Amino acid sequence: MSPTESLRLGGSFCDSAAIEGEAKQSLGAAAAKPVASPTQLFYEANPYPAMGAAGLYAYLRMKRELLQELGLPLRYLRGRTLLEAACGTGESTLAFARLTSAPAVGVDFSGPSIEIAERLSRELGASDVRFLQRDITALGDVGGPFDIVVCEVVHQTADPHATVRGLAEQVNDGGHLILSVANRLGNLADTMRVHLVTRLAGKDEARRIAVARRLFFNPLAGHTRVRGVRKKVLLNLDAVIADIYGHPFRRNYSAATIVGWLQASGLECVSACPQLPLGPDGRRGRLGTELRMFRDNTYHLAILARKRAR
Repeated sequence: MSPTESLRLGGSFCDSAAIEGEAKQSLGAAAAKPVASPTQLFYEANPYPAMGAAGLYAYLRMKRELLQELGLPLRYLRGRTLLEAACGTGESTLAFARLTSAPAVGVDFSGPSIEIAERLSRELGASDVRFLQRDITALGDVGGPFDIVVCEVVHQTADPHATVRGLAEQVNDGGHLILSVANRLGNLADTMRVHLVTRLAGKDEARRIAVARRLFFNPLAGHTRVRGVRKKVLLNLDAVIADIYGHPFRRNYSAATIVGWLQASGLECVSACPQLPLGPDGRRGRLGTELRMFRDNTYHLAILARKRAR
């Protein structure tokens, strides 16, 4: 009903004060409705990694290797509840659930990604895994706290330190947070390629993706190798290209910065992959690790942190 039509009911004018009150209520409801960020809109248009059931086995291999590098025994995971913040299309969460044999929750702000994750979960019969549409910067009640919380995308949030604090609140006392963050030197080669593509293609997402595909990817290949994983793991090439070159917002952080976030959030850093010194005197060693990450094109720095008992 238009504003003009709402003024007339049965040939007579309605109370203007009532109409004004209804208008204010309507405007207030519109203002209260959250506005999707460019990053959320991007992942609604480009669900990631979108690999389906085949992706579960790829992620099982990656997660086993990551946990081994972090020194977290697989036997420790058995029976541990788990939350994955920014789960995408669910392959990673479902892989972790296979390792824990316990209830798991995956959250993501992309509605289409959650729909894909729920469908995959039903196909695999994963009754102990739930998927919820949530923004990881404002998780609210998602059924926690959890024994293990995993997040690989805090570098895509506007205030990653605040995001880490929120994630720490979801961890049980004595539980663990596994945080993977885009590293400033490990990601330098990709950053330079992204700048080049942006110079050539401008800000249009579709043009950037098309230019990157021509410049850096084999058009005959339907897969790509995961960076930083020694064994060959196949990913959805279209999703990977979009995630690297179409993404509207991404930052990279130093190891020292990431360690600082964790410590300020009441977490004790236990180990890292690649390995690096985590103590107060380890700054030079951390820089050396980051230089090796640049040499090896290792994109993420993963840190295992334990929540101190209160």
